[in-house]
Amino acid sequence: MEEYKVFDCGQYKIHTIKIDRFKSFTVDIRFTRKITKETLTKRALLGDILRFSTKNYPNKRDIAKSLENLY
Repeated sequence: MEEYKVFDCGQYKIHTIKIDRFKSFTVDIRFTRKITKETLTKRALLGDILRFSTKNYPNKRDIAKSLENLY
């Protein structure tokens, strides 16, 4: 069963879809402001930080080690 919710957080909205068919999840961030020279680098860096680091796994190598232990 799918469950769709929208959370209005002022300057942004969070859309969620709960699906029980999968064990993993995906996060999709879409910027709606116009891209400028001043913000382009910051956006690219933000994407890399969100994709390749967490509090528990601060770099790609730590993430890879953790994923290997799942199998």
